[in-house]
Amino acid sequence: MKNKKVVISIAIIAVVLLGGLGYWYTQIKVPYDNSVKAFELVKKSVLDNNNELEKNIENSELVIKFDKKALNEDLITELESEISVAKDSIVIVPELPKKKIDNDNATKQLSPIKDYTSIINNLNAKTEDVLLSISQLEQLTNPSEEFVISRLEPIEDIIEIKAVTEDNDPNGQLNKAGGYTSAIFFASDKIDQREVSGRDVIDKGTVAGGSIEVYPTVDEAERRNMYLSAFDVGMLSPGSHSTIGTLVIRTSYNLTATQQKELKKKIINELI
Repeated sequence: MKNKKVVISIAIIAVVLLGGLGYWYTQIKVPYDNSVKAFELVKKSVLDNNNELEKNIENSELVIKFDKKALNEDLITELESEISVAKDSIVIVPELPKKKIDNDNATKQLSPIKDYTSIINNLNAKTEDVLLSISQLEQLTNPSEEFVISRLEPIEDIIEIKAVTEDNDPNGQLNKAGGYTSAIFFASDKIDQREVSGRDVIDKGTVAGGSIEVYPTVDEAERRNMYLSAFDVGMLSPGSHSTIGTLVIRTSYNLTATQQKELKKKIINELI
């Protein structure tokens, strides 16, 4: 009889233990495991997304690390700002929480997966702008006179183009220290060339339309532009003048202010 009671007791204990184990397995372990799986799936998607954005950020940072000057230095500043925006947008993935409710909350916080498309597009666009501007400056750093002439030829307003030689250089600065490596004069159809004295476009000078002076360095071009500024007011006004790369672009004072501005814009558009 006593043995029978023991057996019954053991059976009851076993049933209780099995019931408790079953409850733990179905009500605690399985839900927790499913919660972990859901978290890990979302985590993987977020990390994959982050990796794509981080690769684009690294590519953009490489352009900054080139440490090359751009024709428009503001574009580099804009790219640096865009890189900061991209870094700040990266979703931080927490460590796996230990409780189911914390898992569920973490999964909800990571969902839906953040879309980086617009951020990546903006970042890549800024990067391309900088690369283009770098190549433009390289293109406009002491270019050949043939290059400059080829860029002036498509401009409709320009009717005659000629590069100076050491024999006919009106300033006597061709290939001299501190001077230009080439100087190209051009005539404009907006100016009555019959009223401009001179045998040809070089002899007429910038008053016939304008000129482009090419210098070895940006500093030399800027010094020349500063020198011309001393004559901006008065009888010796040189017309409009500005630098781009190592070039000094000049337009005739015989053109109206609007015409000078429009012609300079056309020239710069062709050069870049």
